Amino acid sequence: MPEEGSGVIANDPCWYCHCPPGDDLVFSWEFDTYVHLSCIRDRLASDPSDREAHILGREFNLPGAPPHPQWDADELAPIQALPDVDALF
Repeated sequence: MPEEGSGVIANDPCWYCHCPPGDDLVFSWEFDTYVHLSCIRDRLASDPSDREAHILGREFNLPGAPPHPQWDADELAPIQALPDVDALF
């Protein structure tokens, strides 16, 4: 059970299982909710098409989370250097 002052609100259940907090309850800034890491791992293993599990898995850098289809692609264009500000005026 989370300790007082840990930032975890003891009454907030997991987004997936709706059970009370456990040792691996974390807060997802992406979904603005609490979720057990074990629930994310279970969803990644049991339902490979669960897009929410993919996003949560990437947010917490969990093994089995697929790479982002755009951000992790090799063909991303390199960041272009900004022009010289003085040359613009």
